[in-house]
Amino acid sequence: MWLGTNRGIAIFDPTTKQINCYRDLGSIEQNTINCLARSGDTILAGTQNGLIVIDTRGTASIDDDVVMARILPSQVSCQVFAIGVHNDFWISACPGLIRLNRNLQNYNIILHPFGDSVKAMLVVNDTLHIATEQGIARFNGTGFEMVVLFPERYTIFDLAYYDNKFYVATRNGLLQYNGNNLSFIFNEDTRSILFSNGLWLGVGGYVYLGGGLQLQQNNSWQEFKNNGLAMNIVSSAISDREGNIYAMHYPVGNQIISLKKSNNNWQILLDSIANSYIAVIDNDNYIWFGHWILNGGLTRYDPINDSWLVKSWSGLKGVVGALGIDNNQVKWFHNQANTLIALTDDSVYEFTIPGLSRPEKHGYELVFDRENTGWLGWSGGLLRIKYNDNNLSDIVSKIYSYLEIMSLTVDLNNRVWCATNQGAVILEKDTFRTYNTTNSQILNDKVVRIKSDKWGRVWMLHPQGLSSYDIFSNRWSHYTASNCGIIANEDNDEKFYQWLYVDEENGFLLIATKEGISQYNFQITSTTTLNRVRIYPNPFSKTIHSVITFDSLPQSAKIKIFDLQGNYICELLTNPIYCGVRWRPINIATGIYLALVTTPKEKLILKFAVVN
Repeated sequence: MWLGTNRGIAIFDPTTKQINCYRDLGSIEQNTINCLARSGDTILAGTQNGLIVIDTRGTASIDDDVVMARILPSQVSCQVFAIGVHNDFWISACPGLIRLNRNLQNYNIILHPFGDSVKAMLVVNDTLHIATEQGIARFNGTGFEMVVLFPERYTIFDLAYYDNKFYVATRNGLLQYNGNNLSFIFNEDTRSILFSNGLWLGVGGYVYLGGGLQLQQNNSWQEFKNNGLAMNIVSSAISDREGNIYAMHYPVGNQIISLKKSNNNWQILLDSIANSYIAVIDNDNYIWFGHWILNGGLTRYDPINDSWLVKSWSGLKGVVGALGIDNNQVKWFHNQANTLIALTDDSVYEFTIPGLSRPEKHGYELVFDRENTGWLGWSGGLLRIKYNDNNLSDIVSKIYSYLEIMSLTVDLNNRVWCATNQGAVILEKDTFRTYNTTNSQILNDKVVRIKSDKWGRVWMLHPQGLSSYDIFSNRWSHYTASNCGIIANEDNDEKFYQWLYVDEENGFLLIATKEGISQYNFQITSTTTLNRVRIYPNPFSKTIHSVITFDSLPQSAKIKIFDLQGNYICELLTNPIYCGVRWRPINIATGIYLALVTTPKEKLILKFAVVN
């Protein structure tokens, strides 16, 4: 099976059930396939820039195929709309048809055969028929004569013939012509037609939102949705505590969110305000969405009761540029009116920060560290905010002027990491330290999004994929389309990857892109024995390190810490996702310590040192 896509031709092998990409056809325009046709061992592909003819030589191998590109005559456009095979090859390109002989050398041009754009062709009773914006016509040997004239011009997509009737797929619906009467029998945007155990229609819809399939049997219609994302473009994504995934889409005026319940298909969730592009989860598992639209604000979704709460602000105050939630469950956002708004259950606080400028675009981030200090990235650098827990109106702020910071995170050592176009930046004692391609193994200097997890890893999203940095072992790992299942950035678009989210409880990453969403499960396969257990750093320095790591543990493992005199210090439990333990040894004296690691079947003693 040959498949035409917007990235070239693919071939489906029914034996192996694999889809393989065909060879490159020469350019982006020639790899954009509008239509396909077959004649014996020859495949014809209509592209955005001419006709591609493939002689398969009658073999299953593609290595011996002969690929010929034909640019169309200058009298017609380069874009091919449809291909017909009837004695000769018929190529549709506005404003007419090209009749190409089988020798691929001789051709005739028929301008305006019946209107300007032939969008579909069909052979009925050994006669070539065409569908255009004006109607249906047939070839009489020298030219085209009218079969039926439409009452008005329609945008045409497909043409079919069944049971002595013509069917035309149009943007206005499905037309039926029985030789005498022309009428719509389906009134939604219709893109394709297939007769197989009934009348199947491929339905269009909005630019990003498809309508699925319609099936007519016994004069009744059935609807089949694709159980997928509402739209390919995913501006951001988040998951709740149950592992349900929420994918947000950001075309202007759109209120649709794609929701995937755990282990279920995708479904559509309708927000109360348009342009939801960012979300946070509170302790009650409510999802708060921020909206980039005038008179917008916040909406709260309750997944248990499937209900919405709306908190809107008028004008520019409702245009949310960054959204965060602090350790006291206060919701904060920075708006295009350049104020900082804090929302509690019963109060709203508004602040104007000297030196802060308004967000000119959506997508900035606001996070809080363990001390409940807030950090806001924006075009001018980094903003720090701190308030008295007993008096939210008592706020103290400080601005760190720097590069534009779209994304930021707080690592396990309570350090702030920032995503910039010049690398990943850490704020250390009021100064910035940069990881870039000249001083580290980071994948790319441009960091689109940055997130951390509770096991000490910092995840960085780049136009080429993901980098992961372990702050304890100083190890770098990279995840690209060549070594994992992340959606490939084929065109090297710097804005292709839109968002990054880390679900620590359920053990996966979400990468939002312009062509869908990738989910990466980073749960580590549990070991069954203690022979690979590691402990680091060893020695542990109080002035340098903050966490001791026990790695490569079975899920059933327990760790008890003793001093050399046998005095019991504490017990540690293995994290089932990380298969390890991060231990912060607070108030531990300098000295040598023993870690007793046990499972129901094994015991192991590790020795480590704590120094000043």
